[in-house]
Amino acid sequence: MSERPRALIIGPLPPPPGGVGRQVEAILASPLAESWQLDVFNTSKPQQEGKPSTVTAWDVAWTLWHLVALPARLVARRPAVALVQATADTGFFRDLALALECRALGVPVVLHWHGAPDSTQFPGQASWRRALFGFGARLARRVIVLADAYREAFAAHVPADQLDVVPNFVDGARFAAPARGRQSAVRVVFVGRVGPQKGSDVLLEAVERARARGADVTAVLVGDGESAAAWEEARRHPAVASGAARLTGALGDERIAEYARADVFCLPTRADSLPLALLEAMAAGLPAVCSSVGAIPWVLEDGVAGILTPTGDVEAVTEALVALAGDPDRRLALGARARARQRERFDAAPAARQLADTLERARWTRPAAQSSLAPMSASDTSRP
Repeated sequence: MSERPRALIIGPLPPPPGGVGRQVEAILASPLAESWQLDVFNTSKPQQEGKPSTVTAWDVAWTLWHLVALPARLVARRPAVALVQATADTGFFRDLALALECRALGVPVVLHWHGAPDSTQFPGQASWRRALFGFGARLARRVIVLADAYREAFAAHVPADQLDVVPNFVDGARFAAPARGRQSAVRVVFVGRVGPQKGSDVLLEAVERARARGADVTAVLVGDGESAAAWEEARRHPAVASGAARLTGALGDERIAEYARADVFCLPTRADSLPLALLEAMAAGLPAVCSSVGAIPWVLEDGVAGILTPTGDVEAVTEALVALAGDPDRRLALGARARARQRERFDAAPAARQLADTLERARWTRPAAQSSLAPMSASDTSRP
């Protein structure tokens, strides 16, 4: 039996949990490890993991350390391919520099892009941002995007035959929940940072309105605050003060029990790509009420496995919660479709097959005469 090829995953690891870090963990635990040796070059920064990228002296120092340490790892371990976890915020500058180092040392790159096409930073609308994103894409042999719905938009920056779709995924078996009843009292669960970006303010107001209309709806909000001010504002909301909504703070695996106890998942986010919390809720068999942003309509099959609402629309979320509270059969049917959709498309096994295919196509070595920074393509590669 031949030795498994080595892939170096360049990206963050928790704690605390952030979406990209949790996805790196999921890749490491997936069946991909059966066919590939998986190493991680951890780009997490102490006191920063799981938070939006910033530009401070501390961040710059850690980025410089990563740039110094990566070449040594590449030379020592000689991976067949580097899987670079790239984000659409200021972290892309670091990701681009790390990809350049991989190319300079002859290691093929797969750019695993975690942003949505409408990101205001990258690709963005400014010509220099779009040009920089295009340069990063040209450094890679393959570019992974998170949704079929993103193909057309990213084809403006990346050749269509260089694009692969590998959605975010979770191990659905971890989140399997007991069968739910048809009771009229409905518990709604929200998982994400508490604050306006994820729309917790919309949910709290919708719970108040739903209860005013006679629906027996309560909510549990799982997650830290986006900021101290956002947390305090949520804590003082009338729904929380009255006990109709509860803030748990950040939870690790304890959130699994919250999914199991809930009847509906709600994420009225104002900006997102493909949230892991939605996939976890689907795996738990929960009907979802989510904003129609990013890849969410594609994940929910345009409403087949949940209810889509306009961004920031409190009334639409209220109507969805009232409707689900009054129609237990619909709740259960949406939840069953959500669970089936997650297992089919967003579970570890199908994602590992897609990742393995992408890595295999990217691992081919370039001819020795090729410039280390020239674009690579399938036509000018050969197996090592």
